[in-house]
Amino acid sequence: PAPVRVAGRLTDAAGAGVPDRRVTVQIATSQGWRPVTTTQSGPDGAWAAEFPATRSWDVRAIHNEVRSPRARAVVVPALTARVSARRVAAGRSAVVVGSVRPRKRAILVVASRQDPRRPERFVRSFAVRRPTAAAGRFRAPVRLRRPGLYRLSVRFSGDRRNGPAQAPDLYVRAVRSASGGMAARAGR
Repeated sequence: PAPVRVAGRLTDAAGAGVPDRRVTVQIATSQGWRPVTTTQSGPDGAWAAEFPATRSWDVRAIHNEVRSPRARAVVVPALTARVSARRVAAGRSAVVVGSVRPRKRAILVVASRQDPRRPERFVRSFAVRRPTAAAGRFRAPVRLRRPGLYRLSVRFSGDRRNGPAQAPDLYVRAVRSASGGMAARAGR
């Protein structure tokens, strides 16, 4: 969560800036417009304000009876993720852990495998949807069946309260053995 920053310029009918005037920032609620902060216009009429928010809001500014057009402030969740290991044996799972704040019901992990003929290209292999626990924490085992380099994208698709979010991509190599080489297993 970070503050929502809004800014504008208070002008008269001729377009000249109006200094030293109180500007109130409001959000739209189910009960109507509610003020969240106030600020003063500067020498050229410019003003700026911020307020804390964990969800998206319709916002407007008001001075006396003059209202700005409505604007949408989209708040995206803070989404973090890491992977348990950078290498796993093919057929095993890489475990993605992280959190989403504010808490959401579920996250999506999209696994894309590197195209061996065109290494700059990743082809979507599958997606895994996982619920979140208390405080938005999640643990998502992702089974990597075939050897290769995988890109794991952890996403939240958005809802009526928050916009979509994506953590930085994670990379995991699925190898033929746990050591990453072609070494024979004991007993073979």
